[in-house]
Amino acid sequence: MINFTWKFDVQDVAPYDINSSNSNVIKTVQWWLTGTDSEYINKTQTMSGCISLDTSDLSDFTAINEITNSTLQSWVENRVTIDKINAFTSSLETSINALPDDWSAI
Repeated sequence: MINFTWKFDVQDVAPYDINSSNSNVIKTVQWWLTGTDSEYINKTQTMSGCISLDTSDLSDFTAINEITNSTLQSWVENRVTIDKINAFTSSLETSINALPDDWSAI
């Protein structure tokens, strides 16, 4: 049985409006999900996406210096949904399984 390791990365965030008083409000989050075959670590595939966050109601605002990668990951998971992320991981597993064991990205 092939096992996979998963890594979720937030690659970039963009402020709502750098020129406004809300310049410290995150509007978009770019994320990557990378799967790696635990036996052949050279067999890896990545899927990425970018989400927009609803900034119309800032009543439960989190200060930007208190936001962690875990916070951003939970926002992405809530926006994208766990079902879609599970579909992404399944698709990545299929792609990784199709790679030859000596696969190398050049």
